[in-house]
Amino acid sequence: MKREMLLVGLAMLVLGGGSLFAQSHHYNAVRVENSYLPDGRVGDYYSYQLWASGGSGNYSWRLVNCHLPRGLYLSTSGQIYGYPSEAIYNVVVTVEVRDCDGRTDTRYFYFDIYPRYNNGGNGGC
Repeated sequence: MKREMLLVGLAMLVLGGGSLFAQSHHYNAVRVENSYLPDGRVGDYYSYQLWASGGSGNYSWRLVNCHLPRGLYLSTSGQIYGYPSEAIYNVVVTVEVRDCDGRTDTRYFYFDIYPRYNNGGNGGC
């Protein structure tokens, strides 16, 4: 019985180019770890770092089929920054992270940019 199993294994190795031993394929997926984007306010500096895990490191970030509100930018290192210049609600932003092996993950976020503070024009609260 052992001899037949060895012959079958050798035949598989020769004919199929495979291994006699089971191979473990570990797929280390890249993943966007942020669960939300904080809201912002017109004229106030906005800065938020996106981050990822897994993959092979050296991540690169980009927007997918969308735009950030006017005055905000996304760096390739995952930093969203700038001075928003218009109030806009229910902004939908889709970001993609890519590792150096080409693996990607995509996540979408909703957030708001609120108007400037208004003190009522007469020194109110």
